[in-house]
Amino acid sequence: MEYWRWEYRNRHFVHINSSLCLDEPIETANSFPSANIFNFDGKEEKPERLPKMSKCVRGKYSQQWELNEIKWLPENNKKN
Repeated sequence: MEYWRWEYRNRHFVHINSSLCLDEPIETANSFPSANIFNFDGKEEKPERLPKMSKCVRGKYSQQWELNEIKWLPENNKKN
């Protein structure tokens, strides 16, 4: 299992074991023929760009991430 730490101030995801930051991809997953990426519905789709890990640099735009709230249930299935 992999563990990451969220650094709120710098908006970085830092890998606990390596202390590397999650960074934007430089290559597409198409260059790795064994990569299989699946949608949540289980259907295989064309592989997308995968993030890389690199040394953390404060202020590096490509290492800044944003967390957004998502709805897990449709509006009509909300429990009161």
